[in-house]
Amino acid sequence: MEDIHLIENIFSQEERKRILEDSQSLFIDGKEYSLYITANENPNYGIGYQEGFAWSKITHSTLMFHPKFEWAHKIILSKIKEKIGKDYVCVRSSMNITDGNNKILQYHNHQAELSCVYYVKMFPFFSNGTLFKDYGLIKAKENSLLCFPSYLQHTTPSSPLRFKRQSWVLDYENSIKGLSILENHYGVPV
Repeated sequence: MEDIHLIENIFSQEERKRILEDSQSLFIDGKEYSLYITANENPNYGIGYQEGFAWSKITHSTLMFHPKFEWAHKIILSKIKEKIGKDYVCVRSSMNITDGNNKILQYHNHQAELSCVYYVKMFPFFSNGTLFKDYGLIKAKENSLLCFPSYLQHTTPSSPLRFKRQSWVLDYENSIKGLSILENHYGVPV
């Protein structure tokens, strides 16, 4: 577990509220997102991936290019560098809202070097962290960032109560590979 890092107090409360407000219009439901990914990025993604659709909403995975979040990405990246000591490039960035009603724990991993979850809004004591297949629940407070190797199997914990939580998922690669992904996958000149 030495490769799992928790960084608290990422943003001021005003900045965190700005993230909440600026993100709301960007959410789509899980089914719409699944259809988009299957048609445009990964035909193997499948319509059933967003476990039941009704309990989740998500943004597209390109928030690193959204002008309203450029400042926030810079802050997150600086906190990661300060804690881990490496330079990274963000290759995927999306937010999700869940209500704790996922009845099937569907563990997954990401195709990157480092994955991070920023906990934008959470109800204390319920669904407060990330559930890892090999390590159990790693608790995290609202306004904290949990970073871990992308290969680790993880999921959103379920909750006995239907409280909404909003989290921000970010995937990073080392600078050379990350810049290559941005150029080849997204057409961003580097």
